[in-house]
Amino acid sequence: MVKGMTRRIIEIKQTGNTYFEKAVFYCRTNVPHGTTEDTLTQEAARIIDRLCREGISTSAGRCGAQSRKKRLLLALRMLASAAAGAMVTIGIMQLLQRL
Repeated sequence: MVKGMTRRIIEIKQTGNTYFEKAVFYCRTNVPHGTTEDTLTQEAARIIDRLCREGISTSAGRCGAQSRKKRLLLALRMLASAAAGAMVTIGIMQLLQRL
């Protein structure tokens, strides 16, 4: 037995990505009937933006800059932690030498 079903599909043709020419979103079947195409398109764009912020790079460079900034901040935190650990170790060694 085959069931027929009508699905709403949102197709984003301008993804700004060098590898993908379009993105296709299949809407859930329980989307309220009053939902407009603009609302669905805005939500699809929001999802694409969120994916970019999480590290998926695009040809626009916007997303790659975000991930580089995150990596730089992580490296600085690690360097600061290492410096703090070295200072604590030196302090403990000096205290032990005095005893």
